[in-house]
Amino acid sequence: MLECLNNFATGRNLRIAMVVFIVALTAINVAATLFYNATGGYGILDLGGGANLFDDRGSYTPDRAYALIAHYGQAGIQGYYGLLLADILFPATLGLFALLAIATAMRRIAPRQQWPYALALLPLAYTLADWCENAGILAMLLNYPQELYQVATVTNTLRGIKGALATASLLLAGGSWLFAILTRRRPATV
Repeated sequence: MLECLNNFATGRNLRIAMVVFIVALTAINVAATLFYNATGGYGILDLGGGANLFDDRGSYTPDRAYALIAHYGQAGIQGYYGLLLADILFPATLGLFALLAIATAMRRIAPRQQWPYALALLPLAYTLADWCENAGILAMLLNYPQELYQVATVTNTLRGIKGALATASLLLAGGSWLFAILTRRRPATV
């Protein structure tokens, strides 16, 4: 597995993953903003009802979650299904980018060590948490008007975990690259 990751974690693949992540981040934020505008100012649960990543409203209670869903109306709920389909891909783009960034940096920092690659599990944990959050949101939307308060509570908790893991993954990716650049071995001069 480690050898497979090492073979895949190339500079070229990292650059491709970064471009795909940036495009996906832009697209999901545009889609979320369009959804927010179409529902009259009621944003997606992934953002606590905010319009986009820059308008994240934080955690929500089950009552707040269902107030948002009620304001979406049937057309908004149908539109949200499309956003959830896109949100299957977005965590994978962030997770893959962070995983490749960490793995390529670790190969430069500690080329003969295997333990630093365990840090690459962080973006995988983020991806799993985001997909679980999306599953909870889907369950709430599919069962509406029935209110699944426990699902809403768990989904909101996953939202917080997902946010922390995404932030940690991106910080670790950036920090490991910065460390790799600052400690890059220079050829000996005579």
